[in-house]
Amino acid sequence: MFPYEVDEEEVLDETAEEIEEEEPVEYGVDFKTGKLTGGKVRGKKAIMVWAWNALKTYRFVYEPMAWDYGSSLPDLIGKAMKHEELEARAEALVREALMPNPYIEGISDFSCVIENDKMFISFTLETAFGEEDMNVEI
Repeated sequence: MFPYEVDEEEVLDETAEEIEEEEPVEYGVDFKTGKLTGGKVRGKKAIMVWAWNALKTYRFVYEPMAWDYGSSLPDLIGKAMKHEELEARAEALVREALMPNPYIEGISDFSCVIENDKMFISFTLETAFGEEDMNVEI
């Protein structure tokens, strides 16, 4: 069929190398105000901006966004459940929202609190560029 054969493992190795070589770049965001800072950030800071945006974007609502981008965390606000169950569900939703990013390796030290109509989550973001503590209000 094709005039050449493609070795799938070779293609995957090349793709992984390309990801490792590229340094992520995002527009900077002030996490307290949610406003753009006017500059660009790279590396670990860019991954933090991506993660913050992914968690603050309500999944399946915005047509231009990919279906695997965003989170369903707002669905937990107002639900009647024990704190342990709430925290477990919130952690699962955060992992689901962040793991599509190839630079994110995981999260740890997760905690979640709901006060009135706000959710406050904090965790350590583990990336290919190092770890960083994150606090996000949903």
